[in-house]
Amino acid sequence: MPALLLSMMLFQAAAAPPAPTAKPSVMTQPDWVRKPNAEEFARYYPEQAQRKHEGGRATFECKVAVDGSLVDCKVLEESPQGDGFGEAALKVAALFKMRPLTKDGVPVPGGTVRVPIRFVLPEGAVDTMSAELSCYGQAAALADREPKSSDAWTAMAYFSTQIAAQSAMAGSTPTMFEASLASAHRGAGATARPGPYEADLRRCIEFANKRMQAVIPK
Repeated sequence: MPALLLSMMLFQAAAAPPAPTAKPSVMTQPDWVRKPNAEEFARYYPEQAQRKHEGGRATFECKVAVDGSLVDCKVLEESPQGDGFGEAALKVAALFKMRPLTKDGVPVPGGTVRVPIRFVLPEGAVDTMSAELSCYGQAAALADREPKSSDAWTAMAYFSTQIAAQSAMAGSTPTMFEASLASAHRGAGATARPGPYEADLRRCIEFANKRMQAVIPK
């Protein structure tokens, strides 16, 4: 073979682009050997969503390591946004584990997996004090928006009285009591929005009005 032709063939071989790397496949039927339990889900339930008695969902995507654990995870979507469900889903992702894939008897990486997570607040998971603080904060936020709202002031008066009684039984100081009310007010004011927030607020007001009517003689 002429030297010039041989040189051209070697140059073309060296300059040829590398073969495209196959993208990891997304597994649609993962074989789980471990999933987080209810207690572990509750551990990572977003605190802000708990205060609002709110559920949510998130979907994360991870690479599957050789040992079946999930790595390099990222959130694909979360709802409602801004309440911490995406961050909670990433924490929960570390608790999943798949059965390792093998090739010729040797464990191999298993591509990627997408996992939808739904967060549901268990019945009774929110204690009475948290629920009352949430209602107080929402009523205070309503009073900020509508200073002449009698419903807002009635709800604030009722729930602050209940919180004061529970705080006293728990041994809280007046300073701690005032701080808890202020924190609830700030939190509700920062997250106030139509929709589920308003529905919760209406339930708080209805509950407070019924209670106040029961103790105040006509």
